[in-house]
Amino acid sequence: MNYIYAVVPIRIFMENVSEIRNTEETPIEIDPWTDIWIRPRKTINWVINQNKGVLINLIFIYFGGVYYGITNAESSSLGDSMSLRHILLVALLLSGLGGLISYNIFIWLISLSGTWLGGKGDFKNLQSAIAWTMIPAIAGLVLAIIGYIVFGMELFQSDKSYLVILIRIYGIIESILIIWHIVLTIITISEVQKFPISKAILSILIAVLIIAIPAIFIGYLARLF
Repeated sequence: MNYIYAVVPIRIFMENVSEIRNTEETPIEIDPWTDIWIRPRKTINWVINQNKGVLINLIFIYFGGVYYGITNAESSSLGDSMSLRHILLVALLLSGLGGLISYNIFIWLISLSGTWLGGKGDFKNLQSAIAWTMIPAIAGLVLAIIGYIVFGMELFQSDKSYLVILIRIYGIIESILIIWHIVLTIITISEVQKFPISKAILSILIAVLIIAIPAIFIGYLARLF
């Protein structure tokens, strides 16, 4: 039944796959907070043209890291062994700051791999654009706050017997937000680099390999010694 969760994101994704790169001037009336959900390409162009600065990019990326720290705490049932205070400290410090560093490294690698594939974007534009793909993650933080108000610590625990149906609905919404963030990232790379969706996905895979291959090699050497 997981495919049901992604019906809307996949539909919009396929519309963007078939969409010819928009060469028209981006409308002035763009509202990035809402239009990023339904008009991602035009919104990304608006973001790049507006150039809000590095600080807003870093703030959005930081909150994206915090959100994925929260979702990891939920899926790993950290509430079984940690207090809410410790979970929040891990999310705010380790996940938030760690995500801030790792995301920017990843953006740089995507920029590099995109250049190899003939992309037109640079790190600055990619950082600005990908930062705004964190809007679903920021919405997820709001959802997590509501979830904690409703479910309490059970949200982070393995025993989720209380209000099972509501927790499942919560999980479905959370899954949609994560999927849409991934979809937005792919569309964003395609738009900034001015190449097809297929190359956007390939540039991500190359960036992952650049990180994974040395990590696997170092892990292999570590086991030898």
